[in-house]
Amino acid sequence: MYFDSERGKFVAVAELGEPAVKRANQDKDFLRSEMANVDVFCRRNYGILEPFSQARRVQPKIKWFRNGKEEPKVWTTDLIRNGDWTFHIEVMLETKPERGDVYTCQVEHASFEGPVTVKWEPQSDSARSKMWTGIVGIVLGLVFGATGLALYLKNKKGRAVPQPAGLID
Repeated sequence: MYFDSERGKFVAVAELGEPAVKRANQDKDFLRSEMANVDVFCRRNYGILEPFSQARRVQPKIKWFRNGKEEPKVWTTDLIRNGDWTFHIEVMLETKPERGDVYTCQVEHASFEGPVTVKWEPQSDSARSKMWTGIVGIVLGLVFGATGLALYLKNKKGRAVPQPAGLID
């Protein structure tokens, strides 16, 4: 469990920590003291270290390639906080995939020994048709299964059995 200073409450990292998080988040005095600790220790030190760390911030360099050629139409967001003192960047590529195209994303960062490259291939027509065949099969199976179940339940009700004479009188 950790204290999320953005939300002002504790967050469970694993399911096992949820009861402790629940208890800690119910204690309003404890939460106020943790927020005060963030202000006293973290924010003060962040202000001291910020110029040092900002000057040394190393942002990842992200490139998209189409068939080995770098794509120019790439949009990148600024650093986005995850809330746990880590960050991520979103990179978007605007393109119309064509048959046979191979896309590659390359990320360079000081924490890597070298560039990390991941290959992405658009779905082929046969894969797309297999997917639609599966979806249609599932839908038809559900429709016929529901119809069969409804007919079975309707016919299962049966007819009334007459009571022998003299039992109710």
